Amino acid sequence: MPADTRTSIKKDALRRLGRRAMSCAKLRDALVKRWSEPDTVNEVVAELERAGLLNDRAFAQEAIRQELRKSPAANRALVRRLKLLGVEETIAREEVELATADRDVRAEAHDFAERRLRAMSPKLTDEAKARRLSAALARRGFDYDMIREITSSLLNAAAHEEF
Repeated sequence: MPADTRTSIKKDALRRLGRRAMSCAKLRDALVKRWSEPDTVNEVVAELERAGLLNDRAFAQEAIRQELRKSPAANRALVRRLKLLGVEETIAREEVELATADRDVRAEAHDFAERRLRAMSPKLTDEAKARRLSAALARRGFDYDMIREITSSLLNAAAHEEF
């Protein structure tokens, strides 16, 4: 393998990392796709890891922060998202547990659903509101029991406020 190819792959990797953070797996996949040199790509990725420029744990921590800034999410949804970003499942689970240990997931889900309910048209039926709330919570990875409890609680409270 010519030294200039290795240098080019490394420059490409640094350019990609300069644009946005990536997991080792996603960077490796992108480089192999472009350069068709899996052995050299693996060497470059390993070198970047040793240098501290590529770190799946740090990447996972930042991805979790960004995801939770948008709206609340259950741990399983966060793990699924990290896996899609190329983070190994073990690391994803560990980092999600660490990042979310002091969260009140139920309260976050309730607040999220309450905001969604307030934004809904008053012309919608309770069934339509329940479907929409349930779907929004399910997309964020909350379990069925929590979804059912929060949805019925909010709709009952809204019904009592109207009278």
